[in-house]
Amino acid sequence: MDRCKRAQLPFFGKGFARTTYVAGEFFWRASTSDVTAVTDYIAPPYRLMVERNDEEIIVSEGEYLDARLVAAAFKLPLRVPSSSSAGVSQVNPFKPSLTIVALAVVAATMLQGTLLAISANALVNSQTYNLTAADKNKTLSSGTFRLNRSGNIEIETTSYLSNDWLELDMALVNIDTNQSYSVFQSLEHYSGTDSDGRWEEGGNRETSLLPPVPPGTYKLLIEPDAGLFSKPSSSLSSSAPLPAQPVTITIKYDVPVWSNYLIAMVLLLAVPAITLIRRMMFEKSRWEKGGVAE
Repeated sequence: MDRCKRAQLPFFGKGFARTTYVAGEFFWRASTSDVTAVTDYIAPPYRLMVERNDEEIIVSEGEYLDARLVAAAFKLPLRVPSSSSAGVSQVNPFKPSLTIVALAVVAATMLQGTLLAISANALVNSQTYNLTAADKNKTLSSGTFRLNRSGNIEIETTSYLSNDWLELDMALVNIDTNQSYSVFQSLEHYSGTDSDGRWEEGGNRETSLLPPVPPGTYKLLIEPDAGLFSKPSSSLSSSAPLPAQPVTITIKYDVPVWSNYLIAMVLLLAVPAITLIRRMMFEKSRWEKGGVAE
C-alpha cells in the first residue's frame, strides 16, 4: 500500500489486546503478561494496525482477501462463517448500478415522449345532457363518431352535484359490428356543517379509460340513475318545469397513458434504493465493531 493510500485511511477503532495463551515459535518474545494498545485504520480492502506498548511500536499493513481465495491457496475446505456481518476491511459488495439505471430511465423517458408525440389525443364527442325525472328508465344516446384506427378511449363525466348522487351505466357500441364495451361510473357530492365546521366529500368528475378498440363508427349509450329521480313530484306544480341536473360526457380517442411509465420509474428507482439500503446495513455492521475501548 503506497504512502498516499496510507495517509487516507480513516480511524476505525482502538482498544487493548492482552495475550492469554502462547504456543509455537515467534520471532519476538511472547508472554502471557503482554498488554498492547491497538489502533486500527481502514480503507477497504486495506487495513493499518498500530500496536504500542512500553517498549516498541509495531505498524502492520493488511489487505482483505476473500475466504474462498485463502481456502484455495492452502487447499483447505471452505468454512462458511455463521455470521453474515461485514469484515473490518471487507469491500462492500453492494454498489448501486447507477449508470445502468440512468440509461434505463432515459430510454423509458424517450419511449414515453415518443408515445406522447404520436398519440392523437383527439376529442371525438362532447355532449351535455340535462337529466330530469322524465329520463328515469330511459336510454340516452350520444351522436355517432368515427375512429379511423385502433386506439384507447377515455370517457370523462362531469356533473356539479349538490348533496346528491349520480350513476351512469354506459356502453360504447360499434354500430358496424354491434360490439359493445361496458363502462360504469358513479359520482356523488355532499357537504354541510357540524360541530367541527364545514365538511365536504365526494367529487363532481370521474374518468374511465377503455383499452384500444378497433376502428369503426361508434356511439355511446347511457342509462342514468340519480337521486334526482327519486325526489317526490307531488309537491311540484304541473306547470313548473322539472328540476334538471346537467351532465357533460366527453369522449377522447387515443389518449396518452402515464401509468406504465410511472410504474417503470418506480421499479427502476427501487433497484438502486434497495441496493443503497443493503449497502448502508453492511457498513453499519462493519462500524459496529469499531469505536473506542472503555
